[in-house]
Amino acid sequence: MFNEKNITNALTQLMAWYAEDEPAIMEPCEMEEDSSCDICFDDLCLHDVCMALMNQVQTVYQYEVMGNGVLGFKYRGKDLFGLRACKVFEELLSSNSSSSTVNHFIELWLLEDMSFAVVENINVNMPHMGSEHYSSDYRTIKCIVEDASDLPFDPYEILEELSELSEDVYGNQAIIYDM
Repeated sequence: MFNEKNITNALTQLMAWYAEDEPAIMEPCEMEEDSSCDICFDDLCLHDVCMALMNQVQTVYQYEVMGNGVLGFKYRGKDLFGLRACKVFEELLSSNSSSSTVNHFIELWLLEDMSFAVVENINVNMPHMGSEHYSSDYRTIKCIVEDASDLPFDPYEILEELSELSEDVYGNQAIIYDM
């Protein structure tokens, strides 16, 4: 179930997997100019991160098409996880653009049972004249995360993304206090 306590525990577990190889990720950052880390787990406002993630919960489909043109349609394939989920992070692996844009993403999803899944997504966008467009997503589960070896992401990029989530909760700018 998506609630603040469960999401906080799941995110703590995620960072603990990374901390096995890089313990500094769980410690408060030293704000030095030559410091390699810009943000650490302790720096996050977990309440705001949890609220933003709960706002993004959705059913994720293996295949999804959306078009709004005259002959456009919306179609969804089978449920990918069998649970609702929210995307925690995505990384663009490759992109190709001509008359359409094809992107290859690898994504980290938090599932309703508070496990994490690594998913590959091929996204095709075809803009047309005016406001018409067509897009499709093809997703496959790469793995259900069991330990740090299943995580192909840079932990600091995940923390940066989570930090940005906490700055914009429900479309309203969060109050940020500088000390």
